[in-house]
Amino acid sequence: MGYVHPSVKVGPGAVIGSEVTIEAGCEVGPYTVIEGDTHIGPDNRFFSHVIIGTEPQDLKYKGGGRVVIGRGNTFREFTTLHRGHLSEEGTVVGNDNMFLTGVHIGHDCKIGHHNFLANLAMLAGHCEVGDHANISGHSGFHQFCRIGDHVMISGMSACRQDVPPYAMTQGDPAVVVGINRVGLHRAGWSSSKLTELREAYRCFRNGLEGKGELFDQLEAFREGSQRGIMKFGRAR
Repeated sequence: MGYVHPSVKVGPGAVIGSEVTIEAGCEVGPYTVIEGDTHIGPDNRFFSHVIIGTEPQDLKYKGGGRVVIGRGNTFREFTTLHRGHLSEEGTVVGNDNMFLTGVHIGHDCKIGHHNFLANLAMLAGHCEVGDHANISGHSGFHQFCRIGDHVMISGMSACRQDVPPYAMTQGDPAVVVGINRVGLHRAGWSSSKLTELREAYRCFRNGLEGKGELFDQLEAFREGSQRGIMKFGRAR
């Protein structure tokens, strides 16, 4: 049985299903639809015509599934997020993420915290996004892709393999064209730490024996990859 906290603001024409739980401080915009076994934490904003928790676009779907959303997220107009049905936790969104107009989040995706997904970015089923990722508009991700922390995905990138942490990607098919130097600098990284990351990436890219925490993070990400690591190339 669902529950909607009395403080939740609900716009005209919105539809909230009987199994939906919405915690305090949320705003549900006009004509938004929230269905299924969906739990929404506090202080989330859903603009108009957002679709949350509907059946996945998956021919294997036989019923069930759920969505769990943390706190402080913003879903702009026409964002779609489908329920997960092939994992126990379902489709999961963390805290303080921003999803701009037309973003699509497929079934059983896992999204961390403080991510920014621009207009019409598309995640197919089972994709995983870390923390502090910046995903530009019209970029797309194959099923089961993993996107590491602090990455910068350029607009219209077609990502078919995993994007390692701190990378910057570009193209179709997308390739790693460098580290996200500007984003990391804005996040407070020092020049010495960026130099350390460049050296870790040099070893990581060329299959050399590296050292240090950053290199260990990159190697751990590689070892956990199912689809393989995105190839390296040059900016175009």
